[in-house]
Amino acid sequence: MSKFKILAIVGMSNVAMMAGAASAGDLFETNESHSGPYISVSGGGVFANDSNFVGPAGGIAFENDTGYTINGAVGYRFPMRILGVLQPRVEVEGGYIDADIDGSNLAFPGGGETIGDQSAVTIYLNSYLDLRFSDRQRLVPYIGGGVGAAFLDFEARQSFGSAAPIPIGFSDQTVFAGHAAVGATYELTDRLELFGEGRYFRFSDVDLAFAGPPAFNDDGRIDGYMASAGLRWRF
Repeated sequence: MSKFKILAIVGMSNVAMMAGAASAGDLFETNESHSGPYISVSGGGVFANDSNFVGPAGGIAFENDTGYTINGAVGYRFPMRILGVLQPRVEVEGGYIDADIDGSNLAFPGGGETIGDQSAVTIYLNSYLDLRFSDRQRLVPYIGGGVGAAFLDFEARQSFGSAAPIPIGFSDQTVFAGHAAVGATYELTDRLELFGEGRYFRFSDVDLAFAGPPAFNDDGRIDGYMASAGLRWRF
C-alpha cells in the first residue's frame, strides 16, 4: 500500500473521530446550573376510570369516586443539556393512592349498591426532561414518566341497606404500574421549586378473585388520571 493511501486512510479516520466528537458535543452540553440532588413532596386528586375485569357473569366494570394521592421523591438533576435545552433528571418516588368504589354494572336481586375500597402503595423509577431555554428561566415545563410496582388493596361489596354487605371480589397483590406525566416547575428561590403535574397512570395484569364460583381475571386493569401540586427542594 502506498504512503499516499496510508496517509489518506489516517486522515479520514481523524476526520471521522472529530466529526463524532463534534456531534456528541452538539447533542450533550455540560451545564451545572440548577443541577444536583433534590427531594420533593406532592399531593392531589385522583380521577380513576372504571376498573374492568372478567367475572363469573362476564365483563364487570367498577366505578370509582374521586380520590386522592400523596407522593414523595428523591431525585437528581443532571449537569447537562440535550440539544441545548433539555435537562434530564431521574428520581425514585413512593406514594399512596386511594379511590373508593362507588358503583358497578352488576345487577343483584333486590338491587342494592356496589361499594368498596381501592387503594395502593406505589413505587416508581421516574425519568423527566426539563425544557430550559435560559439559566434565568423561572417557569420550566417538563415531560416524563415512570415504571414500577403498585401494592394493591381492592375489595368490592354489594350493600343492601341495613343488611351486612355481600362480598363481590377482592385483590391483594403486587402489580406492574406505569405513568406518563406533563408538568411545569416555578422556581420560587434558588433552592425551592413549586411544581404542578398531570399524569395518566395504569396498573396492569390485576387478578381479581370473585366470591362464589371460582373465577379469576388475569388481565384486569385499573387506570385514570391525577392532578397534583408540590414543592421540590434542591440541595
